[in-house]
Amino acid sequence: MIISHKYKFIFIKNRKVAGSSVQACIGRHCGRSDILTISGDIPSQNTQGVWNPCADLLLASNWKTWFQILSDFIHLNKFKPHMGACSIQARIPKKTWDSYYKFCIERNPWDKTLSFYHMKKHNPEFTNMSFDCFLSNCPSLCSDFDRYCSPDGKILVDSFLRYESLLDEFSGICEKLGIPFNGDLGFNINSQFRTDRRSYKDVYTDSQKRVVATVYKREIELLGYEF
Repeated sequence: MIISHKYKFIFIKNRKVAGSSVQACIGRHCGRSDILTISGDIPSQNTQGVWNPCADLLLASNWKTWFQILSDFIHLNKFKPHMGACSIQARIPKKTWDSYYKFCIERNPWDKTLSFYHMKKHNPEFTNMSFDCFLSNCPSLCSDFDRYCSPDGKILVDSFLRYESLLDEFSGICEKLGIPFNGDLGFNINSQFRTDRRSYKDVYTDSQKRVVATVYKREIELLGYEF
């Protein structure tokens, strides 16, 4: 997640969409007052702070989330890597939220889920788990709809970049915001997990396709994805 006062934008980081690479690319050009929740070559900065947690707590959908918000508040963890738009909105001034350009990246749900599965298989808990078993045991899969929409389904970002045409669309965003970009992200972070490089279309069974279509129903309706 990045909040750039220098370029006046908010980047909401979804999962398995090259978000870490995009963050690292933008992070090289951010100012010292900008907020970056990334690691590696471009360190995080300005992530600690105090805020009023009441708005966050009202949005919490369960006790686990409620306690996590309180823990963040106690430990001054104001900004975190995969924060959703609602939480960001609750923790920054209204003027900043309303005036800054907000964007995120989305990806074809079937391709995204397969990438998520291969990443999870590097976790000892999932090493020997079949794809069918994975689909059954991860009810929300890699759905990020709630990261960029409000609880009532209102879209909270100004634009979506498509993973499938990321470089072209990211180039357009950089031109719009005045961020230097030479056409290459320069980073390829977290791409090592998937060794099976077949197209997702060659992997899924009909029943598996239906599971993903059900979980990502809102994304599919919003962005028009097809298998």
